[in-house]
Amino acid sequence: MSWTTTVEEALLYEDGFDEAGPRRGCVWRVSDITAERLLAHFHRKILSGLAAGDEERAADLVDGLALIEHSQLASVLGLIDKLPATLVAGRPHLLIAAAWAHVLLHHDRVVIDQTLDALNESLAALPDEEGPTADLRVEAALVKGIADLFGDRIDGLLDLVSDCVARQKTLRPFALAAAANVASYEAIHRFEFDAAQRWQEWAEPFHARTTGPFSVVYGYCFSGIAALEMFRVDEAERYFRRAHELARRTGGLRSYSTRVASAMLGDLLYEQGYVDEAERLLDESHQLGSEGGVVDFMLVTYGTGSRIKATRGDRAAASRRLAEGAEIAAALSLSRLTARIENERTRWGLRPTARPTGRKEAAAAAAESSAVNGILEMTAELDEDTAIRTLLTETAPHSAIEALERSSALAARVQSHRRPRAALRAGLLEVTARLAVYGEEDAAAALVPLAARCAQLGLIRPLCDEGASRRLLAWAILD
Repeated sequence: MSWTTTVEEALLYEDGFDEAGPRRGCVWRVSDITAERLLAHFHRKILSGLAAGDEERAADLVDGLALIEHSQLASVLGLIDKLPATLVAGRPHLLIAAAWAHVLLHHDRVVIDQTLDALNESLAALPDEEGPTADLRVEAALVKGIADLFGDRIDGLLDLVSDCVARQKTLRPFALAAAANVASYEAIHRFEFDAAQRWQEWAEPFHARTTGPFSVVYGYCFSGIAALEMFRVDEAERYFRRAHELARRTGGLRSYSTRVASAMLGDLLYEQGYVDEAERLLDESHQLGSEGGVVDFMLVTYGTGSRIKATRGDRAAASRRLAEGAEIAAALSLSRLTARIENERTRWGLRPTARPTGRKEAAAAAAESSAVNGILEMTAELDEDTAIRTLLTETAPHSAIEALERSSALAARVQSHRRPRAALRAGLLEVTARLAVYGEEDAAAALVPLAARCAQLGLIRPLCDEGASRRLLAWAILD
């Protein structure tokens, strides 16, 4: 039989079992448990087993996958490290939990690959080719794919998702929810925003059956990103707030999930003009450092986070935030994050004198790609935005003309992908270039529909962060 009970009652039942453990065929589940209580439970069991010299039982008691679902990523690795390596090597459930933790914390790819290799060796030693063993192999492949996703690479991800969907009757809910999150992320970066949200609708029953909030928080964030790119601003805010409230309620203010969710909510609130709240949230997400989730979360943690510091006049704090972001981008080879950091430095006159090499690689790769690759496109767009802003600071007459030509081409390319949010940003940059070439009257005429769109959506900062837009609005009012 099975039943759901509180953690206190469940532990009471467990303590009543003899050394043989629970009766065969019996299942008990735990509800209303915080991540801290779950971690304390496993920690106590491991120490008890190790103290009694029963290392085998201590290893069997660690449910690392449950801790992953509660976003206790570093704690999983800490518990596993307490166990003898020989025991861990023969337990696929521990190795796959370690692999999840290493990937989600952006650890070195060598460490991730070593863990996955050990997992595959452990699985190869099992006699069962189908059933649970096959499920673990599919999940192991998914984890490896998510390592690519966290490295900002999306090609080949849908094949892994398909393998998971094909085993939805037996694969554990967290793996299926994670597969849907991967599919949503891939769709977002193919600019198929409705498809991204449809994947989350498909995943709802699997999210509901996970034991912790981790996959749900990511799912809400991805749905919010898709909504925001389509300028469904109210919908995006609802998703981001759900993610943040769920993470905070289940894990507390300092949990990994809460800090990840803080990034996207903070970015949107900043664009709406709620700068104080946005700064608090982005400072929270900044506490994760290089472990701050997928690249989209890092873009706002370091990009928007530094912009707030700069708008407040604290250029030193902005420079430090950008330097940290640049260091992480270099260490993890995240070209898109590098591009965002350089763009912010250019906007605020904080860019180093030496321009980074290889800045045309993303544009060339995006042009050559047979399918739309949003990672490459967005990286190229940021690089082009930076180059245009640099041209606008130069005094040579032809520089402004080139800036206008390039900004017009950038706006046209973005519009061809039906991306309203990106189109607004590109349009505002083009207005800045038009001001430099044709003067205030022409630029003001181009700004009016963009300003009206911002007003309709309740977005204040996109206009305020473009110096030309502020100047033109003032000019239009005075005129």
